[in-house]
Amino acid sequence: MSTQSDRRGRYRDSLQAWSTIVVLVIIILSSGLAQARQTTDYCRAGLCPRGTHHIACNGNNKFGKDCSSRPMLIKMTPKYVNLILNYHNSKRNRLACGSMRRFASATSMQKLRWNDELAHLAEYNAKSCNFAHDECHNTDRFPFTGQSIGMKWFHGMNLTATQVVRDLIRKWYLEHKLTKQRDLDHFEANDHSFVIGHFTQMIHADTTEIGCALVISRNDPSTGRANDAANVRMVAPEESIGASVAIGTICNESRSHPFINVAVEYLSVNSRGVP
Repeated sequence: MSTQSDRRGRYRDSLQAWSTIVVLVIIILSSGLAQARQTTDYCRAGLCPRGTHHIACNGNNKFGKDCSSRPMLIKMTPKYVNLILNYHNSKRNRLACGSMRRFASATSMQKLRWNDELAHLAEYNAKSCNFAHDECHNTDRFPFTGQSIGMKWFHGMNLTATQVVRDLIRKWYLEHKLTKQRDLDHFEANDHSFVIGHFTQMIHADTTEIGCALVISRNDPSTGRANDAANVRMVAPEESIGASVAIGTICNESRSHPFINVAVEYLSVNSRGVP
């Protein structure tokens, strides 16, 4: 017999003709472990590039005017956190091993970890319900962050939040079909990088932390829209995405771990990835 709590849980996860915004934040970590939400002064001069505004500076973190009726912030439970982390890490592991035939293997590939402050900042973008980049989402610990966004429309379908998240991040990964090795060796901001930027950020060797937010808002009884946005570490022009090494040279480390080719000190015992 299903309980009222069970029914509520299924209702929250079932998105029939709902509009979804997913915000992923991926940044670079120089040292230390992932920490809880920080006390950054988001209005501090110098935190953002000149002429830009931090999304959390004097922000109220309320749902924006572009949201449809009954917007809802979905809690990032371990279910969603593990889905996002395992998907990213499984793809990063493939590149590190040299299993992606289009690319050379990469050394020093780090395992992504969850960061609560970045997830908190992601809520500001998600709750705006506006399919647009925000200008700045840096923190004291992470002064360089970027952003990727996507959109999904659906009609007359029953989709779970899990299905929506998986589909949107999978579309980022599929940009690898448009990516060449030279794009990873020397990344440049141009028209081509615009169409491969989600993938290159997903597999950037030095990216180590991620935080996400998910908002659902109803459009009308028959039509749904899914917006996907990811805050990612900015890659400077001419910066190498991942140092190339001979295929197989880092594929023999710690095979008892789920992600055998990423840096051992960051490995997890959770062995199930997301297809």
